[in-house]
Amino acid sequence: MQGDKTMKRLLALLLLVMLATQGLFALGQEEAPEAGVTTITWWHYGSGLAGKAVDSIVQEFNETVGKEKQIQVNAVFQGRPTMF
Repeated sequence: MQGDKTMKRLLALLLLVMLATQGLFALGQEEAPEAGVTTITWWHYGSGLAGKAVDSIVQEFNETVGKEKQIQVNAVFQGRPTMF
């Protein structure tokens, strides 16, 4: 009986050590970023002045942060909410 308890404790300890070391090795790995530009289509209902504001904001994003992080936003007008 005493040997069974000791063996179970040793097995549990060994399992914990294995899991901990795998976690440490996983932390040291970096994922390679995917090549190319990520495109996001943003459907909006801004028309008129609001639509122009949306287009301006999207254009500014695409030329600054989007260009730096390789993200391209396409704003698509989907009509006003009252149209549905």
